[in-house]
Amino acid sequence: MVCTLPLALAGCNVERSLQIESEQSTGDRIQNWTAAQQNFWSSASQGSRLIPYAWYQALEQAGSKSLFKQRAHLARFNYPPGPASTDFPLGFAIDRQADKALQATRLRWYADQKGDTAATSEPWLGMTCGACHMGKVEYQGTTQIIFGGPSMGDFQSYVEALDNALVATRENPEKWERFAARVLNGRDTVENRALLNTAFDRHLAWQLQAKRTNRTSIKYGYGRVDALGRLYNKMTQFAGVTNFAGNAPSAPVSYPFLWDIYKQKFVQWNGAARNTRVWKRNSSSPDLGAYGRNAGQVIGVFGEVVTQKRGIGLASSLNSKNLIQFERLISNLQAPLWPSHFPAIDKSRLARGKALFAANCRDCHQSKEIQKRGQPTEKMILFQDTDDKNRTDIQMACNAYVYEVPTGRLAGTFNTTTGREFRKREPGYDLLHAMVRQATVYHLRDVVGGAAGRLFESVLSGQAGASGRLKRISAAEAHHTCLTARHPTLGYKARPLDGIWATAPYLHNGSVPTLYDLLLPANQRPTAFYLGTREYDPQKVGFKTGSGNGNNFLFKVNQPKLGNGNGGHEYGVDKLSEEDKLSLLEYLKTL
Repeated sequence: MVCTLPLALAGCNVERSLQIESEQSTGDRIQNWTAAQQNFWSSASQGSRLIPYAWYQALEQAGSKSLFKQRAHLARFNYPPGPASTDFPLGFAIDRQADKALQATRLRWYADQKGDTAATSEPWLGMTCGACHMGKVEYQGTTQIIFGGPSMGDFQSYVEALDNALVATRENPEKWERFAARVLNGRDTVENRALLNTAFDRHLAWQLQAKRTNRTSIKYGYGRVDALGRLYNKMTQFAGVTNFAGNAPSAPVSYPFLWDIYKQKFVQWNGAARNTRVWKRNSSSPDLGAYGRNAGQVIGVFGEVVTQKRGIGLASSLNSKNLIQFERLISNLQAPLWPSHFPAIDKSRLARGKALFAANCRDCHQSKEIQKRGQPTEKMILFQDTDDKNRTDIQMACNAYVYEVPTGRLAGTFNTTTGREFRKREPGYDLLHAMVRQATVYHLRDVVGGAAGRLFESVLSGQAGASGRLKRISAAEAHHTCLTARHPTLGYKARPLDGIWATAPYLHNGSVPTLYDLLLPANQRPTAFYLGTREYDPQKVGFKTGSGNGNNFLFKVNQPKLGNGNGGHEYGVDKLSEEDKLSLLEYLKTL
């Protein structure tokens, strides 16, 4: 069935439509979401503020007079394109809010520019949930959007290209002249040129500081990002630290799929945050733990937290009402079904595959028949409890555990995670939890009331960092520490596999291209494969990995050695016969 999804651009009176094919559409519903809910997921602001929208519309590419927003240019980054009437991809959103409490994004570039109300403020372009959690698969000319599925966007290259465009605009007088004339169209005066100069330099300096702290030799490619690594570095900017070289965000991971995540106790690949419903007056009460986790996500993708002034909580750009609505949407989201236009399930193998799953996989990846109402559906697998043969690349969890950051303006303030004042350096986890908690408390007073906000202050917690370990250590020492220390976040999460067919590539770091390859012995899995296409391979269950046809990024396993490893996760499945592997694949398609 083909249905039309109308997408109203948040903050703008624009109608746009997207043709979506889905096997779970009833009327306008896809994966149990109405068209209005799909619209909200794809275009509502969560408080992300990447660049003033007027600047984005005027910005040229670094090496060209062509505009950055041109569709052919944006296609390089592999985010689903919006309709022709828009100039940014799906999953990007317009944020328009009063900015009087903000600092970094409170910019003024013309006389009498207002920002005291949302209606009078200048709009900003940012990312919303769909940028990272909206997939797309193509098969024999049919396209299907996967809501809550992993994006195949190239976040790293997009941000680098935007930064390069800003630098080129400032350094090239001719580019600057064209940019300023577009931005100030109708108000191009000497005074406004001076204001634009100052505002642009402020924003550019902010972006370049983030670029310096996020230096890494590893290329993420499509569908991966080191969100925690970048978030740790971003917090130091908010804390006013200007001389920090940064911790390398060198452990990119795939975007996790979101259906059924509300049933899990721990979220993030390493269980770094929790779902914690603490105010149970009725079924519509917000999951405040999930809110805190989502607040951290917004901060990582161009939200702002203000640490210059502290009262009850920290002011920020978070859109609290939308964040709560996003979480409620997720609780209704269903996993996508194996499409009918794909090759039919081989029923002769299905029963055998189900038995194999029960014998080999179900203890960790709970299927619906063994899940218990009100109990977590995931299982944390700690490194210490896993033998070498089954342990996967530890870098993501290890970086998150050992990385420490300067606390800047927050030094000397009370840390409710540890029950003491912040020192000049702290584990990144501890600073993250404190900053997210304080930003959340500030906003939730308006959403759920002051009492609930104070209650939230005392209960929101992820997994605290390794407080007290305040010395820099080498990569080898860090690796040894992460394999020998026992901590709740030194491991990865095994979760139910509903809709797993739509979530390639596999393992937490996207180092295995298809489910078939994951069932091979680790030493027989591909050591290099291409990414970029959304053309589906229903036999191997994943995307096609040959070069060409949109595949232009070559992922090389173990280059670098840490972060890109594809080993582990055998658990005896590697010993299955070829027929057994194919039977297991048939069952996995049906989850």
